[in-house]
Amino acid sequence: MNEAPGAPAGIDYRKEYEREQERLARLFDAYEAQEKELQSARERITKLEETIGEKERVVRSLREVLTSRDADNRELQIELSALRGEKASWDPRLRELESNIRLEQDRFGKLFKLAMELDAELKEAKAQIDARDRWYKKNVLVMSNIKRAMDEHDNMIQAAQGRAYEPDLEGELMRLKGESETPK
Repeated sequence: MNEAPGAPAGIDYRKEYEREQERLARLFDAYEAQEKELQSARERITKLEETIGEKERVVRSLREVLTSRDADNRELQIELSALRGEKASWDPRLRELESNIRLEQDRFGKLFKLAMELDAELKEAKAQIDARDRWYKKNVLVMSNIKRAMDEHDNMIQAAQGRAYEPDLEGELMRLKGESETPK
């Protein structure tokens, strides 16, 4: 047997050596597996760090946008406040103008009503004038014949009396008018 001097009896070094080799092989395999896991974890960490970096950039840009919008919002709030102040100063003037508009609308309504009444009266007057014009055109020849007949009558009377005769035209006209209005 190949026993080493001073070693306990009955130990088989070859078996021990093989067991140690197996144990070392398993340790090495476990070490390699852990090394692969470590490398995978490092790669994953790198990817996650890149993702975190991207997300931090997104967060920064969103914060910048939010800050910009907050500034815009503050400016708009200030402008709104100023406009509300202006509106408050213009409200009395606006109410006054609205009141004036209502008064003017009432006035124009009355004027329009008056204009409509005057228009109706004008139409009626035109109708009356047209009726008179039609009557005159219809009777102008008759009136001129009456005048000529009256002139002849006056001339005949003057010739018969030998003196100047002043006719009572108004009385004659009334008499003739009365005769023409009497029903036949």
